[in-house]
Amino acid sequence: MIIVKLLYSAIIAGILLACAFELIRVWTDSRVYVGQFDLVTVEGNAQPSDAFSRRIVAAQAIQAQQLLQYQRGAANGLGDATYIATGQPPIRLPQSVLSGVEIKVQSIDVGQILTQLRRGFSAPNEVRGHLTQRGQLFSGSVDWPRAPRGQGTGERLTQFYVPYSSEQQAADYIACSISWARAAANKPTIAEVPRAQFCNFVAALGDYYELSHRANIAALSAEDVNAVRRRAALLAAHFNDAEVYPELYRLRADFMDMLPSPTTEELIDVQENRVHYAMLSPDLATLPAETRRMRALALARPAIILDDTGVRSPPPNWQRLLQRQARATRAAASSTGLILMRNGAQQTPIGTGFVVAPGVIMTTTYVIDQGARRGTAEAPNREMSFCIGPDAEQCRATWTIGQTLYRGQPGQSYVALVELIGHDEGVAPALPLAAAPTDLNMLVGHFAFVVGYPYRDPRVPPEFVSSLLGESDGVRRLMPGRILAAGPTSQSSGAPAFTTDISTLGGTGGGPLVDLESGMVVGMSFAGLWQGERGKFAYATPIPDAARSVLAERLGQARTANPAVATP
Repeated sequence: MIIVKLLYSAIIAGILLACAFELIRVWTDSRVYVGQFDLVTVEGNAQPSDAFSRRIVAAQAIQAQQLLQYQRGAANGLGDATYIATGQPPIRLPQSVLSGVEIKVQSIDVGQILTQLRRGFSAPNEVRGHLTQRGQLFSGSVDWPRAPRGQGTGERLTQFYVPYSSEQQAADYIACSISWARAAANKPTIAEVPRAQFCNFVAALGDYYELSHRANIAALSAEDVNAVRRRAALLAAHFNDAEVYPELYRLRADFMDMLPSPTTEELIDVQENRVHYAMLSPDLATLPAETRRMRALALARPAIILDDTGVRSPPPNWQRLLQRQARATRAAASSTGLILMRNGAQQTPIGTGFVVAPGVIMTTTYVIDQGARRGTAEAPNREMSFCIGPDAEQCRATWTIGQTLYRGQPGQSYVALVELIGHDEGVAPALPLAAAPTDLNMLVGHFAFVVGYPYRDPRVPPEFVSSLLGESDGVRRLMPGRILAAGPTSQSSGAPAFTTDISTLGGTGGGPLVDLESGMVVGMSFAGLWQGERGKFAYATPIPDAARSVLAERLGQARTANPAVATP
């Protein structure tokens, strides 16, 4: 009996609590609800559209999740928390706490009566409106009396107009407008952005997730590729607005990264978009414009210290890509070294080289020429040595450089192969070379990196060099970027070359160019050129067939002497 009384008492108490909660919510609830939207068709028929209200609620929930996911970080880098559109709890459909509860007094359903009465007035913070359809155009008039004020602007989105070509697009825009207003009330960085621009960003984000999902399953169709370019163009149209939502730059770059065969200009645009995004970081906001740009260029294309265990403290925008090829970066650290030239009792660094076969390193012809000028006919490179280590002062292994085995000719290649006397493969194994591509353009668009020992370079603005190297020059570094083009350039004297946006400096000539997709060497860094606002462009020469033949012969000799020698 006591248990029954307790159960009955609990039910009565629950109903009383629900009634009290409902009473409080009717007068003080601050949550946002989407109420009734009257839909008027082309025939002039008017009817309440519960389905349209549900579309708005569903659209806002999806948009909020997409914003959160994108701003937590994308595949090629992390977002800046400064730009996160906070304040996005879900919006709801109006509903009484007592709806669905049957409360009968003398056969009268009091619960149903209360529910009907509840539907007769709006929630304290409710969005309502009207929607008309004329042909393919849906026009909406939205009323939101308690819309929040934008932080620092005082603007309230109490009434607004919505023209769109479909009912779903109209619902998406209303949902986005609600999200923008709530975010603007919490963050001045959002309040400064025009609502139309923010909602175009949100619409593009939905397209981005749809297209990237297709790209993960199969190659994008020609129609999808056109859609990518159209959406990228629509985002770029906002770049001339008085205020630009920084995430637009990052999203446009992510769209362009989906293109299966981007042009050189499109790849450069991607870099420029990411530089603009970095320039808008609050960490750089107080700096002069030119200094801000130099810092942003260095952030977009850094020079990361590389020790024997791999990259040290990679920046967030490169961390994930480099982690995928952690083995390749460690191998590059183990087998890329500094070429030193004896100058009296001192050893002067003159360039970079890397092991490509047992007892053989690859470097540039101009580095070898410096040593040859101090040598003799019998031992042309006797003044040169190869240092494996983080810098010239910390060589964990040093070998003498011997005779030249191969030398590229002017206008053909800058590659030189030289003998490494006493080389120990256990300390510095050969880096794997990618097979010669049938077409160099196959590598255009690939992410890649150069390993070398950059020094302060007077040919490059000092602010950029300082941003890139800090106080440590002459240290082994990994410099990531992208292959922008393949073909003869003025820097290569008409010889085939890869053009990249990698931030190389003096001292990196002779370093390996490693494809991040395969983890294999596809070329050798030999030159660079500062291109003003576009930043630093670097050039790498492909490995010529004649050099590959010399390496194959050398490998055959090594196998004969030691059958355990592996193929590089």
